[in-house]
Amino acid sequence: MRVSLVIACCLWLQGCYLLEQGRGQWNLRFNQVPLAQAAQTNPDPKIRQLLTEVPGILAFGQGVMLLKQTENYQGYYHTELSGITFVVTAAKPLELERKTWWFPLVGLVPYRGYFNPDDAKAMQRELELRGWEVYVFPAPAYSTLGWLKDPITTPMFREGLPGLAESLFHEMAHATLYRNGHGDFNEQLASFVGLKGVEQYLTRAGRLAELAQWQTDHRREQAKLRRVHQSALALARLFASSASPEEKTQAKAAEYAKLTQDLLHIYPGTSAKVWEFNNARLMTTLLYDELAPWPEELWLQAGGDWAKFWQGAKAKADALGPPVAATDPAKPKLND
Repeated sequence: MRVSLVIACCLWLQGCYLLEQGRGQWNLRFNQVPLAQAAQTNPDPKIRQLLTEVPGILAFGQGVMLLKQTENYQGYYHTELSGITFVVTAAKPLELERKTWWFPLVGLVPYRGYFNPDDAKAMQRELELRGWEVYVFPAPAYSTLGWLKDPITTPMFREGLPGLAESLFHEMAHATLYRNGHGDFNEQLASFVGLKGVEQYLTRAGRLAELAQWQTDHRREQAKLRRVHQSALALARLFASSASPEEKTQAKAAEYAKLTQDLLHIYPGTSAKVWEFNNARLMTTLLYDELAPWPEELWLQAGGDWAKFWQGAKAKADALGPPVAATDPAKPKLND
């Protein structure tokens, strides 16, 4: 799953969270190595090669895909951690309802990010004590919507050139079009743009072997998402039924056990631990939904023209209305 976050808003929070996030953002901003320098001096030859690809990816995004030009991705930030931020999401145990947080400037979002993984684990424990189911995962990148100079980060390289290009196009899409308080719209749009962009970029660059491998991986990801949707629909019906809480809990556990087994068939050789789900992980998967039909419909209506696509996306964004209030639950829209 490709993921991205808009967490610059954290800088305006009060208390310890403000201080820790401010320190982390300061570190990212002022401990970047200029891209050209990193491409020459990094000890890892694979990273050096991928760093040389970044200007071409950015130029493609801006020139062909009409993504907004910013000062982002002109520097490289090295980290040994699995993610640049660690993302906490939560959901109710017997409802498909996300926990949301409200931040200035960007509104309501269904996640909370931490630069320090120990801080994310502490928030996980706190939420679990309050009765939430929690899912924590590392994110390789995030967007400050062009406000600050976001760097290229080490975790962005873990899936090679296709993963790097997809991450950059995804984050650039956030800077191009973002609507406060509408997390589903923002992430589904960016996910589509990232996927369509990497397909076009690899095709036009003649990187056919990498394109073929990416297409194989993408088909597997699509199969996973279809199977996750099946569980989401089954659980939505279960939670809306007249069954007792105990019965719902048992049936939920059985559904997730079945989901895990099916995903092991889609991804042979992986561990069952990798595919353990709860409501929070389910809801996070739905948030970054690559199966959402509306971006593809916009693309077809635009005839594959990026200018027309962005016009359609902006019109859809304008029709969303005002940001969701901080007190409103963020529930998924599931279609049978």
